[in-house]
Amino acid sequence: MIKIFLIDSNPLIMEAVNFFKIYIPALEIALEESSFDGSFSAKGPDWWFPSEEYEKLDIFEQENSSNYLIFSIVADYFDALAHNQNEVNGVSLENIKIQIKELIKLYKETHDFNLFT
Repeated sequence: MIKIFLIDSNPLIMEAVNFFKIYIPALEIALEESSFDGSFSAKGPDWWFPSEEYEKLDIFEQENSSNYLIFSIVADYFDALAHNQNEVNGVSLENIKIQIKELIKLYKETHDFNLFT
């Protein structure tokens, strides 16, 4: 499915597969960089988007936030981390991080993403 958005008369086209080819590696970096050190510093995957693709990626994520479970889990994780909380709805951040990594693994296994290797 192709989503087309018009901003200032320029079409911004982003297919889900192309989005996740960039989003998943950015998310992996964000997870590796995240820590539970109480610093209130949490950089989500959008910090790691290529600048030339940022607008398209941001629009895709906003327009599809309710279509993909991973977006809400990632948002809750980084929001809790930024506010120095150690759990979300009774689930520890460590366990949420594991869940996110399992979703990444599942996504990679069910999609032909040769660029991940």
